[in-house]
Amino acid sequence: MRPPIFDILFKLDTPPATYWLESSNGNIILKSDMIRQPFVQLFPELKIENKEWIYQRGNSLIEYKSGDTTLKKVEEFPGDVYYVYIDDKIEYIKKIKDSYIFQDNVYTNLIKYLDKLILYNNKDFLLIYRGKILNFEKPKSINVSKNNISLVYDGMTKVIDNDLNVDKYSFEGYVLGKASKGLIVKSLSNKILLNGNVIGYCQDLTAFLGEISNNIIILCGPIPKIYRENGWMQLNISSVEYRSFINSNFMILGNHDKTLIFDNQINLIYTLNPSVVIADSKKLYAFSDSHYFGVINTLEIKDIIKILRHKNTSEFPIKLAFNKFYDISYDKSFLTIDKKEKDNNVIMYLEPKKFEDGEVKIFLQNPFYHETYSTYVESEKPLVNFNGKILHANKGKVINTDFNALLEGYLDYKIPSRFKNKLRLSIGKNNIYYDISSKNGQIYVSEPIDLTNFEDNIILSIYIEREDLSILLKEFLLPIVRVEPNSDITRIAYNYDNIRKVILREENGKFVWDRVFLYPNFAKGILVAPAHSSLYINNSRYYLKKGINEICTKIDSNKRCFTVIGIDNPIEKLLYKVESNYLIITPIIKYYSPIEVYYGLHVYRGFPVKIIFPIDPAYNTVVIRAYIGNKKFVQKFTLDSLRISLNVAKILSNKLYEYMHSFGIL
Repeated sequence: MRPPIFDILFKLDTPPATYWLESSNGNIILKSDMIRQPFVQLFPELKIENKEWIYQRGNSLIEYKSGDTTLKKVEEFPGDVYYVYIDDKIEYIKKIKDSYIFQDNVYTNLIKYLDKLILYNNKDFLLIYRGKILNFEKPKSINVSKNNISLVYDGMTKVIDNDLNVDKYSFEGYVLGKASKGLIVKSLSNKILLNGNVIGYCQDLTAFLGEISNNIIILCGPIPKIYRENGWMQLNISSVEYRSFINSNFMILGNHDKTLIFDNQINLIYTLNPSVVIADSKKLYAFSDSHYFGVINTLEIKDIIKILRHKNTSEFPIKLAFNKFYDISYDKSFLTIDKKEKDNNVIMYLEPKKFEDGEVKIFLQNPFYHETYSTYVESEKPLVNFNGKILHANKGKVINTDFNALLEGYLDYKIPSRFKNKLRLSIGKNNIYYDISSKNGQIYVSEPIDLTNFEDNIILSIYIEREDLSILLKEFLLPIVRVEPNSDITRIAYNYDNIRKVILREENGKFVWDRVFLYPNFAKGILVAPAHSSLYINNSRYYLKKGINEICTKIDSNKRCFTVIGIDNPIEKLLYKVESNYLIITPIIKYYSPIEVYYGLHVYRGFPVKIIFPIDPAYNTVVIRAYIGNKKFVQKFTLDSLRISLNVAKILSNKLYEYMHSFGIL
């Protein structure tokens, strides 16, 4: 047995049905048991007529087109319904109890086999096939096969082939087919006859599959039997008629579990997944249960996979080639570096994900065939070396960090990989990562770490990270070097809002020792500003909403936070009136806060009250300033000069009248 080599493989968009293949003038045609289907030619080129696929599901009629199904019709009937396609229209048969109603006629029996449907009663026999109806008298016995229908009458037999030709024979029996040595017939007493001579017996349903190398093959029930040299040989397999095919070069036996291909010497050459297969002299044409069509070139006898290079090194990866009509997978993890297609092969370049040696199983499969191939692969191992030490400062920190130690040294690596990988350096709870894009190199390491174990030596573990995998490469025992502070002390002071921080610092290279002292800082933190305005603090602009606004700023290491109260202008309006020679002013202020009121050369400072100013006709404006917190609000009001002047004139005229009247002038 050998693996099939495909010349063609593609998927066909077809609905669920029973399918088989037929050959016509070298063209491979797809047939089905659907009510209606387009003409489908699969080879030598794909041709599909623009017609719908129509099939039955329950009592529903379904249309299938471009992967979508449409409910075309539903017969609301309590019994079973059988749809048939006749003369470009769809009709139906109703089953009522044990009878079948079609075109107002009653039939007692219905036979459905592939694309043939038969109705008959005590008088009539009706065949519905490929859109046509044929009527016959009721025979006394019937045999239906993929290739013909035998109707047995008294003293004669009528045989209807798939082209609806009718042949008559002057004997009673089922015509199974024609072999090179004559007609093969099954009598009503279950005898198998060749050219009129009894050669065997089959009590089950019988079908003639074909003849190969002078061997006659029939199906007796599900069992294939071979007649050769005046005797029968039974094959220890089962087969289904429409899944079987025989010509002068191949015997194909198929069931719903597998399909077996034999050569003309009855040697098994292929075992395929469930499919229908036919053949010519060189090629096999297969349609799988998953609706793939493939063409197998039987003259191509070769492996479907070759291992071109078994070992992964820094210079070259593992290399293999396999037939492009197969999918590939493995029982170990590989990373695919590159994949190229050449002729009918796929060239793949791989490296083991774990850089491991050992046997690997390679799984090759397509809709028709699957194979497991075992081989041995090797890989160079990643090499790493670390030359360095750990500097540790007791009660000290690495500058600008919270870590108390520093890992320093040189990391050398050689990785037989073409991918970006990560190297992880692990010390205690510390993990340091380096992205590696080259196959080899050196990295200077100077990384702060945190040590809780202060022994003289500590273990450094180096891992390689590949996708979701972490591989330990090597471990090193590193010395710990103690670092002590020098005697110079630097004083540093910072303001952190309400806290003043004073640091007394000693340094030694990359380490610092800090003694920290904290003091309260009574910095002003509440500001008042107009709502919906901008406020500048330390050259930064902030937009204020009404209410509380929290703002923090930082310059160098000094941090200040402010609570800014955004308020509306508290100066709402100004009420005023004139009495005698005085202007009486009443400022309306939202809050009881200090104010300043300016009128001409006069000013009032205090809280909001009724204010009296001498009238000065030269001025007609009042300016009010309100103070809330650190913020000043200013509002300018313009007085009605004409009204004030008239009031003053009226007052003066009244005084003049009184004065003149006192002298008796008026």
